[in-house]
Amino acid sequence: QLARSERNRQAALLLRQSKQRLRDLQDKSAAAPSASTGAASNAAPVAVAVGFGGVGAAATDSCGGFIYEEDGSGGGKRGNQQKPRRLVVEPGPLIDPNELVCADCDRPFNSSFLYDRFDVAVCDACYETQREDAYGLLARSDAKSRYLLKDGDLDRREPPLRCLLRRNPHNPRGGDMRLYLEAQVAQRALEVWGSEEALNAEHEKRAGARDRAKKRQFDKRMSELRLHVRSSLAPKRQYRHEHRFGDEVPAASAGVDGAAEDEFCRTCLDCGYQQTFCKM
Repeated sequence: QLARSERNRQAALLLRQSKQRLRDLQDKSAAAPSASTGAASNAAPVAVAVGFGGVGAAATDSCGGFIYEEDGSGGGKRGNQQKPRRLVVEPGPLIDPNELVCADCDRPFNSSFLYDRFDVAVCDACYETQREDAYGLLARSDAKSRYLLKDGDLDRREPPLRCLLRRNPHNPRGGDMRLYLEAQVAQRALEVWGSEEALNAEHEKRAGARDRAKKRQFDKRMSELRLHVRSSLAPKRQYRHEHRFGDEVPAASAGVDGAAEDEFCRTCLDCGYQQTFCKM
């Protein structure tokens, strides 16, 4: 993957230099229409004079595509004014800006499935031969579970991973599936976790936590089952008490306060419960 990314970077640099040279040639042809095309297409280095016209202003090349202007007026003397510098720019090769180079077979191509969908410079022939091994597609749920990624790692981390939308074959009425390139998902997992060893260690840690949770749930269910078996085998006790009342006597003679003449009472022989009632 590192070699492929380096090849893609070199191809992008060549493409940018080619576009810059084509623009320079177009500007020269517009400025001097009588010049021949053979002289315009000469591959000699182009010398550019840099000067800003200000007193004491000096141009500094940053070697990154920018030129900084520094104020060099030390004490306001005209003798400190620097002369314009001549920067020599090597022209890039004349290649077709719309033509790409495959990262696997180094053959030029104009368009491909991986380049259009996932911005990967690989031709269709290499994609068909290595479709199952190096350029397989992965669903969003599988990418999150296999590489332990979150939604923010796929969508909000720069640059966001490109995906392919397809209809869900398991639930046609539901939302579309998001398919990612597994190579890009693996590269994003290395950026998140740092190394493959850290990712494997996190997998083992989560697997151990799941096993411990399952063991606790199994032990709880077994204890409940043992308790249920023991309670079903134990003899059931009769906690209901049935009263055995004696003879009925008038409530007034039994010592009931405020008893009327038509009230009677009877007492349980076992627990001593006294029941008072009226007789019609």
